[in-house]
Amino acid sequence: MNIDRTRGVCISGYGLRKLSLWLNNKALAEYIKLRNDIQAEINKAVEQGYDTFLCSMARGFELICAHAVLEARQKQSNIQLICVLPFKNYSYSDEWGELFRTAKRDANHEIIISEEEYNPTKYNLRNLYMIENSSYVICSWDGQNDVTAQIIHLAKKHGHIIHNLHREGCLV
Repeated sequence: MNIDRTRGVCISGYGLRKLSLWLNNKALAEYIKLRNDIQAEINKAVEQGYDTFLCSMARGFELICAHAVLEARQKQSNIQLICVLPFKNYSYSDEWGELFRTAKRDANHEIIISEEEYNPTKYNLRNLYMIENSSYVICSWDGQNDVTAQIIHLAKKHGHIIHNLHREGCLV
């Protein structure tokens, strides 16, 4: 698939373990604020001419973003959601599974980095693919050394615009 990187947005952020807003009952207001921030950031990117959103579909921030992209696409049909999966049969069977399957089904395209069933080294290749096919990053990152840190490092190296939606109190 040929992607115009000047119009591509890489989405990266915390998974379920780091999103405190999914772990307690007082989280609804925080979730709504995060969801609104994500939607506003996606709308801002679209206004600036970005229309292709690459998402690894990880639990948490990324799946929330994937659904926000799908919502934005209802208003502007040129918007594309591209699922970038590290290996064949990547999926979830937990409470995030339905959100994953819906976003994957409704996405414009699916990129599978490896036809292998499971190989943890393919996560790094997936991250590189998303960075090489984008010039803008929407993320939620608190500065910790994790997968999002790797994406931020690659994004800086490639000269990306980076918009970090991290807020104290929202993420653990």
